Amino acid sequence: MKKNVLYVYAMTNDSGLAPCVENGILTLACCKGGKNGGMRRKAANDLKEKNDVWILGLCGKRLAGDNANKVYMPVYLAKLSEAVCMKKYYSTPEYRKRADGRVYKVVNGELKPTKCNPHNDNEREKDIGGKYVLISENFTYWGDECGKSGKEIKEAFPYIFESDTDKGKCGIDKHCRGYMVDRNFDEFAEKVCEWKWFLKDKCNVISKNPISEKYNYFEDENTDEEKSVSFSCGGGRK
Repeated sequence: MKKNVLYVYAMTNDSGLAPCVENGILTLACCKGGKNGGMRRKAANDLKEKNDVWILGLCGKRLAGDNANKVYMPVYLAKLSEAVCMKKYYSTPEYRKRADGRVYKVVNGELKPTKCNPHNDNEREKDIGGKYVLISENFTYWGDECGKSGKEIKEAFPYIFESDTDKGKCGIDKHCRGYMVDRNFDEFAEKVCEWKWFLKDKCNVISKNPISEKYNYFEDENTDEEKSVSFSCGGGRK
């Protein structure tokens, strides 16, 4: 039976790389992979089983910086259209023109990082482990307007955002380095249609500006050490 599957994660970056929002398409290619597949491969598998798959990217504390109003507020909500194998994505001219399409190339049948790939070897291994690029043509992207709308999600489904120990619910506040998944979330899909900022079968780019122009690269995602590098491969949001 077809299900509505919801993936939720707290974003450490919104620089144009992940997600990449260009020309009415949102792609997730270089984030939320893993040596064992991570969120991208699992979401692709859910699509293969003919489920409706939703991705909700929330603004993590690091990304929000000093703006408390942005913490755990939606940066984007996407209903996936398809999942494309990374090797196919990075060898397709149409996708190669995108900001995230420039960070890998296919050489002799293998994925190789380009000079503008901001990840270290460990992170690249996770990228490639994700195997698939998630693609959506039906999404809302808030960008730097994050926190000004989308509050309906938090009001309708508070346990996504904050843990409820009495009910045994573990919210995103306890998963900020990973992701959450609910594979029986029909109520969410029904609610989405009530919210004016989500257009059925269309994209809605509320702001073309990302939250941060910098890509925050973490030496180790299990520590608080970080450094910022400029992500300059993109051609801007269109």
